Amino acid sequence: MGTKLGQVFLHDANILGKIISAAGLTPETNSVEIGCGDGILTEALANQSRQLTVYEIDEICITKTQQRIGPRPNVRFISGDFLKTSSTLAELPGPLKVVANVPYYITSPIIKHLIPHIAILESVILMVQKEFADKLIAPPGTSLYTSFSVYTKAHFKIDRLFTVSRNCFYPVPNVDSAVIRLTPAPVAIPGDPTLFFAMVHSGFWGRRKPFQSALAKSPYIHASPGFKDCPFFVSHPGIRAESLALPDFIQLFSEIESFISLDTRSNTLPS
Repeated sequence: MGTKLGQVFLHDANILGKIISAAGLTPETNSVEIGCGDGILTEALANQSRQLTVYEIDEICITKTQQRIGPRPNVRFISGDFLKTSSTLAELPGPLKVVANVPYYITSPIIKHLIPHIAILESVILMVQKEFADKLIAPPGTSLYTSFSVYTKAHFKIDRLFTVSRNCFYPVPNVDSAVIRLTPAPVAIPGDPTLFFAMVHSGFWGRRKPFQSALAKSPYIHASPGFKDCPFFVSHPGIRAESLALPDFIQLFSEIESFISLDTRSNTLPS
């Protein structure tokens, strides 16, 4: 089986067991797998789920997995790119438990595509690049803390469950992995959430610059001069975005929302 789409395939039975245990499946669980690979995880999910829906872009992987697991009335395959077919999640019986070992370069887009369906998600178990997991849980003021850390924390409780050696896959990738669990825990954002995250994204775009300067020069928003006179910036004139936690961003946004607007020419969501 080829790896042209960035796939690496898990072969370690111990890690497989830990993933299934972390998912907490029951005979009543409706599961979703994004990318079936060679079917090792699909088989385990199918054995313990009431209904399993598998999204897979590679027809070769679908064929190999179907051969591996045999006829399963509780398994449905959706052929195509999850990033283009994720709207079909709304048609599935919930709550849903998502379990996935996906190519690392599309981990952020997958999380973004799951967020509109957060109301029907019970949990999301993802195998991700170890550094990506570290970024998601990084606290403010650290080098790994990013706008996507803030974005994800605004929607999910994030648990870093365990590390997975690169030697547990074939072909062996150049990095180690980690398994994370995302549990829906959306935080209420006052005002326009899209504008809020554009503000956050602007702060990290200007990393190592004072947040005021980053907002004034941001490619994601337009800011009128009055935003600098808000109480937050009066008290913290030189503060940088990377030192702020989610509640700090919410406080600031409540003070400056009327002074900023979206630049519709740019992608305003963190990545």
